[in-house]
Amino acid sequence: MIKLYNCDNAELMAKMPNERIDDILIDPPYLYLKNKKLEREFNEQKLERVFDEKLFFSECRRLLTKDGFIVMFGRGESFYRWNTILADLKFTFKEEIVWNKKMNSIPAAPILRVHELVNIYTKGNGKLNNVRIPYIEAK
Repeated sequence: MIKLYNCDNAELMAKMPNERIDDILIDPPYLYLKNKKLEREFNEQKLERVFDEKLFFSECRRLLTKDGFIVMFGRGESFYRWNTILADLKFTFKEEIVWNKKMNSIPAAPILRVHELVNIYTKGNGKLNNVRIPYIEAK
């Protein structure tokens, strides 16, 4: 069964029981693109909150099943910091995938980036399935 929630993820995560989620697929906020600052003060007019990275990833660890996976999309300074936080939380790195996009996803960026990284971690000893993708030469 799939349930969708429209709420603050930190509040929802705090209410969830331990080790109930098999996989977490996330594309964390890219607030670092605005003046390279991820943390923002709470602004009542805009209902903005500070993204507490360590708390968020600690909650992910608590919610994942014994061999659950966290798959994270991203790039840049914040993305590398989040990978370090996952390592500090004793997640096991499994794989990195380079997602080559057909076009730039951020036209305002000073350098047109056409790729994004996808990193896969497991909480315990989760195993990735063997997936064979045939190599196709570019024309």
